[in-house]
Amino acid sequence: MSYLDIDLLRTFVAIAENHTLGRAANRIGRTQAAVSMQVKRLECMLNQPLLNRTCRGVVLTLHGERLLGHARTILLQHDAAMADIKGVGLSSTLRFGCPDDYAAAFLPHILRSFAGRHPQVFVEVFCAPMPRLEDRLQQHTLDLVLVYTTLPAGVEHPAQPILS
Repeated sequence: MSYLDIDLLRTFVAIAENHTLGRAANRIGRTQAAVSMQVKRLECMLNQPLLNRTCRGVVLTLHGERLLGHARTILLQHDAAMADIKGVGLSSTLRFGCPDDYAAAFLPHILRSFAGRHPQVFVEVFCAPMPRLEDRLQQHTLDLVLVYTTLPAGVEHPAQPILS
């Protein structure tokens, strides 16, 4: 009897969300070759093509689109069960600050991704100019703030966001 492997589903969702095997590989900490092999295993297991490779990345097939909804549901339930049994699930309120000019561009993706991983966390969002956000962070009325900074001359822009 076949079953859907959690690791294969997690890789598949990463590909769907990142639109390339390379970015998906970086996100899940695997090589691009390993990610490609996992997709092939999943396609063989389901006996259906899930991705169409293009010069710009990958596009999900109809079967891939159908699987994506199921995969997200399965992963959400799996992760919630693991967190609940282990007693490590997050369940509280997170007070998050974001600059006004970043809200429309970044918040929907950030919040959707976070909610998928931590469904029991209520996120309060406060949008304001950077100086107000920094003040509220120092006053401990915000838990987390999305900030931007100018890099010194000669310093190359990092490929990935820096968390501190």
